[in-house]
Amino acid sequence: MTLQTPAQTCRTSSRAGHSHRLPRVMVALLIGLFSLCSPLLADIFHLKDGRTIEGTILRELGDLVSIRTGNEVVTVDRSQILRIETSETVNDKYRKKADALAPDDALGHLELALWCERSELKSEARLHFTIVVGITPEDPLARKKLGFEWIAGTWYLKGSPEAIKRREELENIGGEDAHEIPEELRLGDWKKQVKEGSGGSGNESSPIIPEPVSGGPGITIGLLLDERLGRKPPDPSAVAFELNSTASSADPPIRFVPTRKNTNTRYQLEVRIRCYFVRTQHFYKVPITDIFQGEVVAALFESLEDGSRKKVASTRLKAPFSWSSRRDREKALDYTYYATVRHLAAKVSRWSFLASRGVEPRPPPGEDE
Repeated sequence: MTLQTPAQTCRTSSRAGHSHRLPRVMVALLIGLFSLCSPLLADIFHLKDGRTIEGTILRELGDLVSIRTGNEVVTVDRSQILRIETSETVNDKYRKKADALAPDDALGHLELALWCERSELKSEARLHFTIVVGITPEDPLARKKLGFEWIAGTWYLKGSPEAIKRREELENIGGEDAHEIPEELRLGDWKKQVKEGSGGSGNESSPIIPEPVSGGPGITIGLLLDERLGRKPPDPSAVAFELNSTASSADPPIRFVPTRKNTNTRYQLEVRIRCYFVRTQHFYKVPITDIFQGEVVAALFESLEDGSRKKVASTRLKAPFSWSSRRDREKALDYTYYATVRHLAAKVSRWSFLASRGVEPRPPPGEDE
């Protein structure tokens, strides 16, 4: 087995917006490896010039004494050592703190990482920031400490080719291509039902699902959702409601049900949505328009008898929107999400998988209003 460095582990957790949580055994193993590099007992070497060195003697060569201090080795002349005292070092304290932590204690690992920073244990600090990201991939402090930056709905390693490319893409989003957000914002039907108390909460345990028109046995499609509205998941999600509204005329009935990975459904639709503020456009240094964008990557898979999966259909879309910079950005983000999900529903309605089962093509938002 090849062990990843903390930086590699972090990069793995950020690819394509997906997160891979560090297994408990891996966390314990990483801490153990770092602890082996830190001696349990160390000495304090008092020098004649007033300096002190904490560490253990690595080797002695004539009058030269080499002392290991964390990740460094310091060599001094024996005649410069005034006295040696045995004491608990910062490495001893680190080992005790690390041993007392549960592998999945994100807050504890974050606090230990910050303590390691203050104690100048840079490698150990990076290790525990990495562990925090493995437990809670969206933790902003740990991400920033590891050199990541938030760009348009995803964490990127600062200065990486991916980050540079992403920024260039955002610069090419022009206001002339953006759909103008209407002055009177429509409230999504899924939100109306939540506010009126007639449709559940819209979350995984109680999705809002319109009843299909046709009866009898049908097709259940598991929905695997990865959504971000700014930096937070939408509350509630609109995807199940909009897709089921789109498929309500299917025969046999088709129902999209939010689920988790490894559930026993023949079909799974994986959806990744990011809605975010892009930038403010100025006219002679005066802010005029805010630009927002919604992005979707969606793929429908069928589980086969041999355990493999076949891609049935897929789509990608980007939908830019414009909004007066004098108005509320949160409302603009809300509308961007609402319109982006409806764009997705319109795309999905044209997939042959649904069209062949009686689903009528749905117009994108703006054309049906």
